[in-house]
Parts: sequence; structure tokens; C-alpha cells
Amino acid sequence: MKTTGIITEYNPFHNGHDYHLKQAYEISGADRVIAVMSGDFCQRGTPALWNKYLRATCAVHCGVHAVLELPVFYATASAEYFARGALLSLANTGIVDSICFGAETDDIALLEQVADYLCNNAEEMRSSIAPFLKEGMTYPAARTKALLQKLNTPALSDLLTKPNNILAIEYLKAIKKYQLPFKYHVIKRIENDYHDTKLNTHISSATAIRSQILEHAFSNDDRLRKKIEDNLPTSTLSHISSHFNNIIIPNDITPYILYALWQHASYEDYADISSDFSDRIRHLDDATMSFDEICLALKTKQLTHTRISRCLLHILLRITKSDFEKSIENDYIHYHRLLALHTDGNDVIKGIKNNSDIPLIDKVAPAMKQLNGIAKTSLQYDINSAHLYNAIYGAKYKIALKNEYVGGISYERRK
Repeated sequence: MKTTGIITEYNPFHNGHDYHLKQAYEISGADRVIAVMSGDFCQRGTPALWNKYLRATCAVHCGVHAVLELPVFYATASAEYFARGALLSLANTGIVDSICFGAETDDIALLEQVADYLCNNAEEMRSSIAPFLKEGMTYPAARTKALLQKLNTPALSDLLTKPNNILAIEYLKAIKKYQLPFKYHVIKRIENDYHDTKLNTHISSATAIRSQILEHAFSNDDRLRKKIEDNLPTSTLSHISSHFNNIIIPNDITPYILYALWQHASYEDYADISSDFSDRIRHLDDATMSFDEICLALKTKQLTHTRISRCLLHILLRITKSDFEKSIENDYIHYHRLLALHTDGNDVIKGIKNNSDIPLIDKVAPAMKQLNGIAKTSLQYDINSAHLYNAIYGAKYKIALKNEYVGGISYERRK
């Protein structure tokens, strides 16, 4: 059987994702799809609208055979490590023979040109980027400027500003660097842009959908809800209908992040935080600020909002440089964590168990007894982040979500 892999956040699963999934089946000729998905906290450094099990259930109901959790070390990291962790996870299943990823372009040759250059000229790129960083540019802007100079390809000026293109390049880099045995297919984004904030009639950006869900939570406007629902598959609506207004937003983590910040005089031990940025956080008068306001107050020409948000999340989740570096050492994935499975997906589980050299986890209690070293540490971070998310949800809605030791994976039939 052919198996294709996709890398997702599904925050939330919308019609664009449904289109991507259908295209993945068609283009790859796959019989089954495995998704690697962020857990309760996402790559932009924010909590997901709904918890990972609900989002994974929506995906399985729409046609994904199995959803594996991307460990929080990778899920909340930069695009490079996010892509690397997800692809290594898919490769280590032993059964994925192709991957399908979205981008704002379907010019695979142009994406490959950039990926090849970055893989083969790492030192040269570092030297080329440095002067632009000194001028006060953000790292993404500096890298774009350097690439435009080195490759002298006008089309790149637009391509390198699009988030999904950036991720696509990182996927290709990882495939080339680790010689992963994948065929790969790019699926062009349709009908919307990543940064669009207005809803379209059928396929809108996740950014637009999230912002409108948030607006609906405050306004309870039935007409707005109808517009949102038009952008979500029927099966997604059936699962989230009772949770529609029970969402977690970035500012919900404010008291938790403030408490975490007040515990330290320095933050340099946490992943992705420099001594200069640590000092900037330390001198912040944050007592009355929301999470969004803290991010805005810390923003500089060199620090993007997303980078700041991720750094603050690392402090909140206590993701240290040391543990992060140990986890990614030797570019290794330590386990597969199953979140949701088709009722007809047992062959996927058998395939992974028979072909992977790392454990497949469906229950955390026995896994915590079996794992050791950084593998156990990594899983503990995943568990802790889920428990934190559940605590935030419980405090906001007075509803207890099952903890990681009590809850289990979701089994769903295909639609």
C-alpha cells in the first residue's frame, strides 16, 4: 500500500485543509495518509484554539488515517526545526513513501533551487546574512536579501515573503540533507493568502477563520457564525459545534506567562533566547500587560512578533537550551505519539510497529516507564504542555479535560 505524509497544525481543520488532503490522495496515488500535527501549542508560539485530540479527531474524520503528535520541542521551534522534526518523524514510520506539502507556488524547481543553495552553501549564507542583521533586519528579511543577491532570481522577491513557501523550502532542505526516501509533491494554495484576515465564501486562511471565531466568541453573531461554518467541512462542524465558543486564545496564557517570567532574573537558559533578549525581557514593566502587549513591547526591528511569542512560550513551557539541544542531537526522533486513528487504520499501526525502530505510544503511563534519557524528558515536556493547556481551559470554562494519563486516542470512522 502507498502511504503519503502531511505536516499540519489544523488550527482549525478547514476547507483549505480538506482540499489539500484530497489533492494529496490524488497527486500521490496513496491509499492512506499519515499526518504529523502540532500538539496544544503551535509553531507561532501560541496555544491552539482547541486541544490536540479534538483537532486530530476532525482530521481523521475527514480522511487522515492516523495523526501523530509532533513533539513540543519541534512544534514550537523555528521553521527549520519544525520541518526537520516532522519529516524525521514521517521517515521513521518506515511506511511513508511520499509527502505532500502546501505552498503559495507550485514552481517546485524554484523551491528546489533555493533549498539546494541553502544546503550547499551554509557558511557562505551565514556570512552574507550577517551584514544585514547588523543593519537591524530580522533574520527572515536578512536571509531573503542575501538569497536575492546570491541567486539573482527576481521571482524570489515575492516567493520568499510567503510563509508556506518558506516551510516548503525547509521541507526540501531536510529531505536533501538527510537523504530521506520520499517522493515529494507541492500543492498550490488556492483562493486565499496566508495573511488574509477576511473570510472568503468557501476557502479562507486559518488566520482569517481564527480571527472571526474570536470575534464571534465576543459578539455571538449568528450571521458571522454562518460565514465561519461555510469555511469548515461538515464533519469538523459536527465535532466542534459544542465547543464553538470554548476557545483558547493567546491572551489566555497571560497570568501563566507572567508567573513564569517573575520566577527568573535571567532567561538565557531557555531555547532561542539570547543574552540581549533576556535583558530586554528582564527590564520589561509587564505587571499589567496582556500576552499580546508583552510581545508588542518586546518587538524590535530584528525581533519578529512570532519569534518573541515562541521565546516566551519556551519560558512558559520551561524548554531549556540544554534539553532542546539534547533532543535534536544526532537529528533523532525518539517516539511516535498517536493522537487519533481511523477505525480502518490498524494496518497503519501494524506497519509502523513492524518497520520503525522507535516506539509507537498510545498510552503515556507505560511509555514513561519504558523510555529513558532525553526520550523520556521529551515525552514529559509533551505531557506537561498538554496539562498546562488543560489547566488554562479548565480555569476559563470550568470544564475539566482529561489529563494525559487518563485520556486516550480517538478512533473515528471515515466520512
